[in-house]
Amino acid sequence: MRYPYVVCNAKMKLKLSTIFCLGILWSCGPSDVWWYGDIELGDEYYYMVEPAFNAIQTLKTEDDDRFNGYVIKNIEHIGFNEDFILAVNKDSLHLQYWIIDKNRSSDLYKEAKRNQLVHEEVIGPMDSLEFMDFKASQKIELKTKTYYREKLNYE
Repeated sequence: MRYPYVVCNAKMKLKLSTIFCLGILWSCGPSDVWWYGDIELGDEYYYMVEPAFNAIQTLKTEDDDRFNGYVIKNIEHIGFNEDFILAVNKDSLHLQYWIIDKNRSSDLYKEAKRNQLVHEEVIGPMDSLEFMDFKASQKIELKTKTYYREKLNYE
């Protein structure tokens, strides 16, 4: 008489442990590394270090002004803090300077809103002197793509 009760408990334990494990796995959100070699920049922006990509990408789709995909490609230098992402990319022969205002609150953002490209919070391309002044005022250190590639053993 006791055997069916034990089997039910064993089945129930298996089901509960499976549900528990799945719950734990689903609760794990993105960390500092979204995919191997991707560096989280905040506000669902990621720097894809791998040489085949070498771009800033976003995964946030709740805003009407955003879509999944590349934001800035061909990164040469990148730096970030809680409020801003600064990037320098090379397009053909020229360097271009970009600022991503994650909070959409800076004066640069308000002035540049009329020139928006793909994402509302992306400012640029902009003048290199203005970019360097902004970098200094925010105390953001730019690191090269080579730095990140060496750190993650791509080079």
